[in-house]
Amino acid sequence: MNRLFLPNDRSRNEAGPIEYEEPLPPKSTTMISSQDKFRILELARQFRATRVLLFGSSADPAKEGRDIDLAVEGVAPSRFFEFCGRLIVSLSKPVDVLDLGVKTRFADIVRREGVPLHE
Repeated sequence: MNRLFLPNDRSRNEAGPIEYEEPLPPKSTTMISSQDKFRILELARQFRATRVLLFGSSADPAKEGRDIDLAVEGVAPSRFFEFCGRLIVSLSKPVDVLDLGVKTRFADIVRREGVPLHE
């Protein structure tokens, strides 16, 4: 909770600060470079991914992520590791890739909380 002090505000009969909550900032992808984002989207289209989500520290604009965490849906299983390899050699940071086609509790959390890059 934040407090806002309004000095010399005689129009209010209340003593003390006004308490308010700041709205949450919109989900952002600012912690990855525009070049990395472009390359991710390019490869997603090339490998026919139907969905790509950013998650982890790389999705939090308040943190400097050391890697890029991606969750991917729709890449053919026979091409998944090729897709991962192309990401690894194309991006400026190490990359972790989660296959959303595998049903797990963790994947469910990422589906809910991940930042969409491609849908």
